[in-house]
Amino acid sequence: MHPEQKKTFKEKNDIRNKLFKSTNADRQDWRKIKDEKKRKNEEKIIREAEEAKKAKIEAVDHTPPFTISIAVPGQFLNNAQSSELRTYMAGQIARAATLYRVDEIIIYDESCRMTNENVLLFEN
Repeated sequence: MHPEQKKTFKEKNDIRNKLFKSTNADRQDWRKIKDEKKRKNEEKIIREAEEAKKAKIEAVDHTPPFTISIAVPGQFLNNAQSSELRTYMAGQIARAATLYRVDEIIIYDESCRMTNENVLLFEN
């Protein structure tokens, strides 16, 4: 055997202590290390949640600054022969409106049955 291999346990331990020397100030309690790691992990989770919340708010706020409206005469549905056809025609208008993302559908009366008194009451 090589002479260095015949070192005693105490000599080996002294060499090991010199290589991996740590003072009491450098040592930390394992509980403190665990608590610090847990605190950092919680801070990271909170930070990620706040960033996700900001991103979600920004992503949701992409509405156009205008509205699309269509006007349909009221007599349009009166021309249908049955209530089933009226329902079908109203459904077709609604389907077409959803394809073009219409915000509101205005049904107006084209018969013009208002008298002057009704017009004045309406304006006031």
